[in-house]
Amino acid sequence: MIVSGFIPFNRKSHFYYDNEGPYREILDPSCMDHADLDNLKCIINHCDKSQSYLGSYPGDVQIQVKDIGIFYQVETKGYLWGKYLDESLKADIQYARLKGSSIRYYYIPELQVLGKNKQGTILTVKQILSLIDIGPCTDPAYPDSQTWIGTITDSKIHEVELKYYEPVNEY
Repeated sequence: MIVSGFIPFNRKSHFYYDNEGPYREILDPSCMDHADLDNLKCIINHCDKSQSYLGSYPGDVQIQVKDIGIFYQVETKGYLWGKYLDESLKADIQYARLKGSSIRYYYIPELQVLGKNKQGTILTVKQILSLIDIGPCTDPAYPDSQTWIGTITDSKIHEVELKYYEPVNEY
């Protein structure tokens, strides 16, 4: 079974908290230009170490970076949990228990842009050094992310692009 997903650029994340207070992150469209993908893994709920790997070997996870965000796909490996994992994963995505997708990455804080607006502090991630993992998630960092069963097709990319297209009001 193929599991795919999407993580948007230029969309605010949920709030994070550190000793400076609440902030949100935004992934800049150029953030993946120099990212190392050599050790990328696909993990269900990447923050939960008890969850399973969907792809953990080089080449298991396929990435496509587009103007609107990061698309990924991975084929589940039947030798680990077999049909049970596939059926459980399919139900979790179909009934929106896995609501979207998330990523974990390394970056150099000095290369990012920190700003403030009415809603609070915004950290714009300008350059990701290394993408650690990506995958479907019950509580995705980016609410506009997606997860689905099936491959990344041109029609799926077009469908996602239409969702994020914001027409200009000419009046």
